[in-house]
Amino acid sequence: MEKTCKTSRCHTAWFIWLAAVMFYFYEFFVRVVPGGMFQDMQQHYAVTAGLLGFASSVYYYIYSPIQIFAGTLFDRFGGRSVLISASLCVTLGCVGALLSGHSLAIFALGRFFMGLGSGFGFIGVMYLAAIWFPKEKISFISGLTTAIGFLGAIFALEYIPQLVGWIGYFPCWLLASILGILSASILYFTIPHASLGEKERWEVYRKAHAEHHFFTGLFQVMRNPQTWIIGSIAGAFYAIPTVFGDLWGNAYLEIVADVSNKTAGQTVAMLYIGWLMGSPFFGWLSDRIQKKKIFLLGGSFACSVLLCIFLYSPLSLNTTRILLLLIGFCGSPQVTCFTASLETNPSYASGSAVAVVNMIVMFIGGFTQPIVGWIINGLSSNHIQDNLHMASAHDLRIALSVLPIIIFLGFVMTFFYDEKSATTSS
Repeated sequence: MEKTCKTSRCHTAWFIWLAAVMFYFYEFFVRVVPGGMFQDMQQHYAVTAGLLGFASSVYYYIYSPIQIFAGTLFDRFGGRSVLISASLCVTLGCVGALLSGHSLAIFALGRFFMGLGSGFGFIGVMYLAAIWFPKEKISFISGLTTAIGFLGAIFALEYIPQLVGWIGYFPCWLLASILGILSASILYFTIPHASLGEKERWEVYRKAHAEHHFFTGLFQVMRNPQTWIIGSIAGAFYAIPTVFGDLWGNAYLEIVADVSNKTAGQTVAMLYIGWLMGSPFFGWLSDRIQKKKIFLLGGSFACSVLLCIFLYSPLSLNTTRILLLLIGFCGSPQVTCFTASLETNPSYASGSAVAVVNMIVMFIGGFTQPIVGWIINGLSSNHIQDNLHMASAHDLRIALSVLPIIIFLGFVMTFFYDEKSATTSS
């Protein structure tokens, strides 16, 4: 009987995870959509590369700080209602982009709501995983979740350029709106109101906060230096898909490799495929051998070298695809950072622990996206429009040189990660 109950709980856990990770897939799809039609959007709104990059990155400016509240809300109120509300918020943002017309301000407002709701996606999946799955599987779940999210990015990069060619710019946002309603419906009918483990977590959380205030657990997480070190490492890794994959990759390859938007999207997708392949593998391996630092050191160093080769060497299209696949694979140990954050912070504040790290990750990516655009504008020879079409391959290579610099800084930061203290506190 006990074995049957455990098996039943295991099936339920995977079912709940699947519902939550479908929302993560959806928000990742929405995040990457502008990268799949960047030049079409630039022509539509008639703005510079830097200005459109800023409007698109509004997503990250709210995504990053909302992590503070997201983790606390999950710890306080659980997963179901928070995730459903978040999904509807992303949907509202897609509707805003759909109705923006030629107003870049309304598009930016739509990106604000997309980022606001998306800020609950990964944290929600990890929060539910910490309740429903045994501790020794969390790194694997983190890797698998990231892999599914990247499928959303691959889907967007593969099909959005085609959809733009077939049906135009705005119907793509209509599709995204419909997917959001579907995601919210799945969450509503799948995630239970509160499990026994979730109720126990609430009791521990409220007892710990009885003599303090709402943000006590959050402040404890933020006062931990290891949280910031781990977040900086994770952010350095994740700057690669955020800056290159989500926004600038298609435009870069169209100019440097002289390929179509469709071919560029398929090539950029190799970065996500590599990350997809490596995330569950490194998550599983780190759970099995209880080591993370060695993977973070090796991955960050390899990424910095491979990015330099990618940016500064003449490459064929096939070699470019192989390099992007390898960069994604070497960057995928980043998923172990979230487990490291859970291990270095109290269990009742697990939502806040993941949230703060995710906040740092998205702040780094959101800050770097427009920097690349501004560098392109500054280097462009066109003083009237500063249009991305007129930027040279040399300009783009210089602008994207921020990536190997950031990932090398992440390599240096990894030496300050205290893996022994994480193991002890867990």
